[in-house]
Amino acid sequence: MTSIENNFKIKSSTKVKFTVGGIGFNLSAGLFAAWLMNFYIKVIEIDLIFWELAWILYIVWNAINDPLIGYLGDRTRTTIGRRKPWLIIATPAISISFFLLFFPPNLDPSLMSSQWIYFFWLLFTLLLYDTFYTIIGIMQMALVTELSILPEERASTGFFWAVGTLFGQVDFP
Repeated sequence: MTSIENNFKIKSSTKVKFTVGGIGFNLSAGLFAAWLMNFYIKVIEIDLIFWELAWILYIVWNAINDPLIGYLGDRTRTTIGRRKPWLIIATPAISISFFLLFFPPNLDPSLMSSQWIYFFWLLFTLLLYDTFYTIIGIMQMALVTELSILPEERASTGFFWAVGTLFGQVDFP
């Protein structure tokens, strides 16, 4: 290995950080997928029509925010890079938005006004969570390609990310 190639090696500690990031990334996604609908329909008792409307709007937002966040990330210019500022902001924010998803206001579900409040709470927190989830996913995957020009280093770091996401994909009943 030449001295130039040594300059583009990714530290083992950085690869481990990608593994840990992958665990958290998919752990929240697994909980989200396994419990959110059940929680809102059976526990909160939101009407199915409100759930479906929120989910449709979430899907539309998801189609918009993925390319939008990629575009914004590519045009970010800071002293710490293009991706890190996004990750620094999104990491605590996804935790807060995930928490808020499962802690709506305590209202009487039989009242129509409560159903609307639950709908807007679900919609707002769902879009917020998805935005931060998208930021983390896109920025971490894009960061892999910016850490090194060596294909084997990129592949190795991507592998560490994949291992983390596998560990984060626990089987939720």
